[in-house]
Amino acid sequence: MRLLHALLLACLLGGCAVPRDDDDATPVPQDDDDATGDDDDATGDDDTAGDDDDATGDLGTIDGIVAALGAATPTEADAVLHAVAWSQGWPVQEGTRWLFVTRIDGASSVALVGDFNLWNLGAHPASSTAGGAFWWAEVDESEFVAPPAGGRYKWYLAAGGGEFRAGDEATAYGYDEFGPFGYVAPPTDTRWAERFPALLTAALPLPRTVRGLLPPGFQPGSPSAGRTRTILMHDGQNLFDPEAIGGGWRVDEALNGEAAWDDVVVLAVDNAADRLDVYGHVPDDIFDDGSSYGGRSGEYLALLADEVLPFARGRYGLVATGASLAMAGSSMGGLVTLEAARRWDGTLGCAAALSPTLGWGAFGTSASGAAALVNQWPDDPGHGSTPLFLYSGGSEGNGCVDTDGDGVDEDSQDSDGYCVNVQFRDMLAGLGYVFEADLWHWWEPLAQHNEAAWAAQVSRMLTSCEASGWVAAQP
Repeated sequence: MRLLHALLLACLLGGCAVPRDDDDATPVPQDDDDATGDDDDATGDDDTAGDDDDATGDLGTIDGIVAALGAATPTEADAVLHAVAWSQGWPVQEGTRWLFVTRIDGASSVALVGDFNLWNLGAHPASSTAGGAFWWAEVDESEFVAPPAGGRYKWYLAAGGGEFRAGDEATAYGYDEFGPFGYVAPPTDTRWAERFPALLTAALPLPRTVRGLLPPGFQPGSPSAGRTRTILMHDGQNLFDPEAIGGGWRVDEALNGEAAWDDVVVLAVDNAADRLDVYGHVPDDIFDDGSSYGGRSGEYLALLADEVLPFARGRYGLVATGASLAMAGSSMGGLVTLEAARRWDGTLGCAAALSPTLGWGAFGTSASGAAALVNQWPDDPGHGSTPLFLYSGGSEGNGCVDTDGDGVDEDSQDSDGYCVNVQFRDMLAGLGYVFEADLWHWWEPLAQHNEAAWAAQVSRMLTSCEASGWVAAQP
């Protein structure tokens, strides 16, 4: 498939980390044996008590965490923040004691402020530790003037006229008219987000944050948590951050707008600089310059299956498999969603691919097109058991034709993969998929390949998956 639009390339590449995202080239040592933050070395916790007998100390108590930070190098202190984030989460509560910790380089004075102290700039000055880069404040709940549940907090830097900063360490977080903030404790009456930074594996050494978006009143580990639906999504930093590219998918707004989605938990994994490699199911010379991207989706899907889903099941008490588990993504994320439906046939209740990059495997001039999903799917899996939702914008332009004989339809004016998406849809119907039963397709004429277009389809995507059998797990 020789056609390769500059617009498409920009969108394929544009899913990388947005400002404020910590998925960059400064990884923190991560877990090498499970998803609990345990790396059995000098950087974290190797037993249930939180004590690994090294410079990081006992991370199971507030006093142990403070002592560990005081004795740690900056690298070790980062590891302490990371280990706690993946275990109890920030801030840490111990009885009536609450410990808040953040990293702020170059500050001369920092204060902890929030609803719990009515944003009083002088009420809780933070102490500096670990060479001045790390700041902590301990507050007893008896001092709170507002309850911790749903209480917002930030850090205040007095220098330079004053600055409020939302620490990226807060496990539960949200957004208001002033930007992001951390929650002291999750709210009980509204949906909230959680994050777990810098997940690494030996196969995928670039750090990527795992995020959750939880429904109102959700109680991790409760019987009701096991009676929920889960949707696992890609490009996590673009889903419910209002400062994301193009305003993001606004998934939180779509879910908040319908009581029918109050049993839906969103799990999301941020992308990293290897996005094209790990979302592409086969190598493809997309720039026609002898380089190659893709072919590592198996490793990425293994990360989801072996790390992300087990961690979420353990932390939240989700079932997150079979009919209660859906997957969704756009562009390259749509492609890897379809690859998951192919590889995980029978373990997903629905797979939703919005503007999937179905020309992958046929872009380079040397590619035969045999590896493109539209050509692979008839043999593997054929008529699979996972219901599919497909969407694209764009149009057929001058007509959908296979101009270079690689088995993939294309058109010079196709701006959103319309032609190959229709080809893929018709191939599925020919295999026995039934429209509005296990195959859903929506075309939005002339819609562009961007987050705004995908945000407009979230409700339709959820409704279609629900109609095809995506249901809450049964007790």
